[in-house]
Amino acid sequence: MNNQFNTWQNKEIYTHNYGYTSINTLISIFIKEGIMPFVASHKYKYGDSKYTIENAIATTIFHLYHNRFYICDLPKDINFTDEHYNNYIYYIDWDSFWKYWNKVSDGFFEDFNIELQNLIWSYIHLEQSEPYISYNKLIEDCESDEDKSKCIDPYLLDQMSATNHYKFLRFDNS
Repeated sequence: MNNQFNTWQNKEIYTHNYGYTSINTLISIFIKEGIMPFVASHKYKYGDSKYTIENAIATTIFHLYHNRFYICDLPKDINFTDEHYNNYIYYIDWDSFWKYWNKVSDGFFEDFNIELQNLIWSYIHLEQSEPYISYNKLIEDCESDEDKSKCIDPYLLDQMSATNHYKFLRFDNS
């Protein structure tokens, strides 16, 4: 399997932005210029080195490429249902990121977007990441603050005060 992995990594593929390049080089570029700066721009910190993450992504893509039923080896303590994961998935513009990188790579990452997002999530050091710290501070402030109206989610507050909210629309059945 190791020989097959090395052969796969050295395979030349065509990419829109880089022409013919090896899979290994493309993954390295993707890590260095794509996923790591993108996630870091949203103020998340990594708990492991670029080298470790690069190896994990290459190995995962290799296994997914050869076996679409492969399940990524993620740590058992990863919580994919809490607020922090939801913030990571829903408030980061992953669609634009993947649209760009799938164009750049000529669709190389297209079938693995969700798996790669989850894999990267498993390498984030939440306790050192600003979204985690900010969220916990907000919760702490809300628990100690007597005026709970300051702690309502801004999106919900906006919807509650909107005059064009569906509850306030008048439907004329004439």
